[in-house]
Amino acid sequence: MSTTNLTAFEWEAIIQGIHDSQCVLCIGPGIYSLNAEQPNYSKQLESYLRKHQEELRIHVQDNGWFHLQSGGSYGPAYQAIRAFYQDIPENSREVLQKLAQLKSHLILSLNPDYHLRDAFEAQQFPHRFDAYVRNQPDRNTQSPTAEVPLIYNILGELNVRNSLVLTFDDFYDYLESVFKGNSMSSMLKNNILDAQYFLFIGIPFDQWFVHLFLRIIRQHKERRTRFAAGRQLTKEELESCSAQYNIRFINTGITDFVDELYQRCEAKTLIKTPRSVDEVRQEDNLFEQLENWISQNEIKRCINRLKEVLRGV
Repeated sequence: MSTTNLTAFEWEAIIQGIHDSQCVLCIGPGIYSLNAEQPNYSKQLESYLRKHQEELRIHVQDNGWFHLQSGGSYGPAYQAIRAFYQDIPENSREVLQKLAQLKSHLILSLNPDYHLRDAFEAQQFPHRFDAYVRNQPDRNTQSPTAEVPLIYNILGELNVRNSLVLTFDDFYDYLESVFKGNSMSSMLKNNILDAQYFLFIGIPFDQWFVHLFLRIIRQHKERRTRFAAGRQLTKEELESCSAQYNIRFINTGITDFVDELYQRCEAKTLIKTPRSVDEVRQEDNLFEQLENWISQNEIKRCINRLKEVLRGV
């Protein structure tokens, strides 16, 4: 089993999948360690916590989880993790900005931070953000679209402590939530299960949470078209992912893959143009104007104004 390059037909299928809102992007911590000589970002976090474990009063496990030392408390360790995720390399930020420009309807993130959301906000792109919070019902019923895509943190978010998996207790609670199956809305489940294509970018397939993630989105049962770009895996890992999940690994790094994906989407007009602050302000003013006219029952005036705005679009 080896990595492969995509054929022209495979690229065309992926781009068509994005156009039809049938392609789900899945990003992981590998997107923050694009240099092959760097340790995986998950390993960097583990090393960071281990370096400071005495002052944080924690014991760090080999899988990156920790438990408290005598007299320790979760607050300092939680704050240290939040601080760790604050800064990312500039080339990683550029990759996220390109992904935000794709007219994709759904991006699942295995990172608990907000850098992908920030990439949307910095370019003034409409979007929604949500996260999986274990053992809490997800009432999200609004289906994602290419115009207003959904960014969904599958392993929680930094500002919601009980959504993160940092300890063995967190892991058991997460498993319990997965087995109950009520912490992800039916809308989101259906969008995932209906997708025909999955692109895994920077997903560390040698980490525990990836296999749990793949089962949450039922990748072990559904025989969809799946491609992954990231670090080179061992022969055993490649064979395991191919046999269990039908994933094919692309013979390029993350940056090269995202660049080509961007260029091919651009050729099919599947790229959004960053909006200026003035454009957003004008749009907000238009909505306020229309709302005011509607409240005064001046419907014809609203329609005429919309015709002016939409003329030539």
